[in-house]
Amino acid sequence: MKFGFGVSPTVSNITTQTAAILSGGGGGGGGPLNPGGAWHAYTYTGGDQTLIVPSDYAFPQIQFKIWGAGGGNSPYGAGGGAVGAPGGFVTGKLVVSPNDTIKIVVGQAGNKGVLLASRPALYGGGGAINDSIVWGGGQGGGYSGLFSTSVAFANAIAIAGGGGGGGRGAGGGKGNKGWGGGPTGGNGYQSTDDSGTTLANRSGTGGTQSAGGIAGTPYSGMTAGSQLLGGTGGQYGAGSGGGGYYGGGGASAYGNGGGGSCYWNSNVVEPMWYMSSGSGSTLTGGNSTGATGTTVDPVPQSGDAQYQAGVGVGGPFDTSGGPGLVQLFY
Repeated sequence: MKFGFGVSPTVSNITTQTAAILSGGGGGGGGPLNPGGAWHAYTYTGGDQTLIVPSDYAFPQIQFKIWGAGGGNSPYGAGGGAVGAPGGFVTGKLVVSPNDTIKIVVGQAGNKGVLLASRPALYGGGGAINDSIVWGGGQGGGYSGLFSTSVAFANAIAIAGGGGGGGRGAGGGKGNKGWGGGPTGGNGYQSTDDSGTTLANRSGTGGTQSAGGIAGTPYSGMTAGSQLLGGTGGQYGAGSGGGGYYGGGGASAYGNGGGGSCYWNSNVVEPMWYMSSGSGSTLTGGNSTGATGTTVDPVPQSGDAQYQAGVGVGGPFDTSGGPGLVQLFY
């Protein structure tokens, strides 16, 4: 059976929790996997990676575990800026045939904020920065995922969204709730200015199964998320959206970027997704007295046997996020 396309996660299959699939290979969860196989780690390289299923491969499924990249922190402002949000996690088994070509994207970590007017989008769709005021918002992390034949939206097999970038406004020490993953990425946490005044509608929302996250308002420079791409963070230290099946929205002044959404198609069996279990109200990396800290929301499934340290983390004070990771069992 060849790869199929276009089937989005539904409530029924998202909530099916099959613990055996997380235990590792050798047929975990009862699927027809290679009993003599092993896990193969694909880490961030900045370019597409390729797996061609061998012509003599006798097993109809490959197991995968995918982590999206985390967003970066904005280290500026009286509150030290919001921490970046962690990426999401998707797992399942992919139905394959000999000679199938699988393209692998491992998302780039979201960059911490720097005092530049513009920064380009990242590999895996972490959003750009377009800030003529030069206040240093953090960038969202890139998605990680699998594609059939070539990296294109229509060819997506499975995607774990990237976390949104932290904005300049922390105002009382909130983290960014723009987690990657889930059928809808997390919305950027409501921001405040340097004096602690709450600023409504500044943060981007999470990407969904049918549209990119909505950009924050007002001012300029920010954009909504789109297919495989997080929205641009705008003026006054705004975070950008995480990449995903649909990317999270970019923020406006002081706001946080939204997280990118996850996805799997009809050739994925026993799929599951996980988002961060954090509260979105952790301490930022800094505070008004200049003290620094490192509290961030947890990366989903960071206790998994195939997880690697630092993958998918949201950046604490003055720190970029962590890169994505793809693990395949064959």
